[in-house]
Amino acid sequence: MRCTSTVPNPRTGIPRPVQWGGGTCPVCERERKFSQVIEDGRIKSTCHVGTCSQEDIKAALAKLFPGCAGRRPRRPPISADDLAALMLSGIPPMSMKLAGLEMTGMGTTAALDKLGVRREHRARVITERAPFSVQNRR
Repeated sequence: MRCTSTVPNPRTGIPRPVQWGGGTCPVCERERKFSQVIEDGRIKSTCHVGTCSQEDIKAALAKLFPGCAGRRPRRPPISADDLAALMLSGIPPMSMKLAGLEMTGMGTTAALDKLGVRREHRARVITERAPFSVQNRR
């Protein structure tokens, strides 16, 4: 594929490519019928034959470039049963808050920072033995 259009970089003024054309389509494998354009920070791929759908093109590009093309899998939603089990468990309140924040996908260290747990109490909060008084109220 060859660069067919450029725009100047706002910081350096050096032209940067925003459109490529003349490539081989990864789905139908026809030469010089495939192009890519950067629009709003996203790459839009097009086959100019008209028979290849966007989903087919995305799937073919994901196979060619694993880890680069396609979306990352989303984190599964928090189930109501898991949340109810957490609320009904007998663990201390700070440990319950920590577990709830971890269920949202937040890391343990970030969750402990957000909760204001002091460094000397973190191990007890993690092991579910923390009294309510370890909370660093601010």
